[in-house]
Amino acid sequence: MTTNKDARLWVREFGEECRVPRDLDNMVRRGILEDSSWHNNVCPSFHLRTETNSNMLLAVHVEHPEPEKREMPKAERFYVAVEDSNGHMFDLYAGDSFDKVPEIIRSVRAAHGQSAAVETEPLEGRALMEAIAEKFQMQGIYAKLWHSGGNLWTVLFPMSGKYYVAGDSLETWGADVYADADLNQFLDGQSVETSLPSTETDPAKVVATLLEAINHATK
Repeated sequence: MTTNKDARLWVREFGEECRVPRDLDNMVRRGILEDSSWHNNVCPSFHLRTETNSNMLLAVHVEHPEPEKREMPKAERFYVAVEDSNGHMFDLYAGDSFDKVPEIIRSVRAAHGQSAAVETEPLEGRALMEAIAEKFQMQGIYAKLWHSGGNLWTVLFPMSGKYYVAGDSLETWGADVYADADLNQFLDGQSVETSLPSTETDPAKVVATLLEAINHATK
């Protein structure tokens, strides 16, 4: 539940349902980025400034994870704008994947003599499932996902903001695939299994492996 006491500005201005990636939160906490979110804007935003805080070098805008809840449904999930030599901002990246954003921040920091270190933390639990869910949304896949890490996490795609947890012990990633968003009808192949260990926490690798298995099972 979001409260006015939440220390994160973007949560107070836009609510937790915007699901800003944890790595951006961590960059704000470490003083790398400034949380510049304001409710009169369309979405949370984060700025990278010079070490004297006089100029903005880069801006990251994070749209709602569900396209239909964005001011412009066809807008990309992430936008990164940088400052050119004339002081004008222009879009450097627009896309639904967060993967490239830390790399851009590193490059801009290095170009301005700042430490290029922008550590990203391994994803786990709900944060990991959110990252995987976003990647599945882009593929139009409806599924229940299996994963263990002591527990079985079941996530419904597309994301509805609800997560279901049940005790189990699984050693690999797998999924139950459905024909529609209501999860009423199984596709051919129904359940898919992979040999990818459940200890794998790279969302891109998990999604790529599952998509390969899903595509093979539903041909």
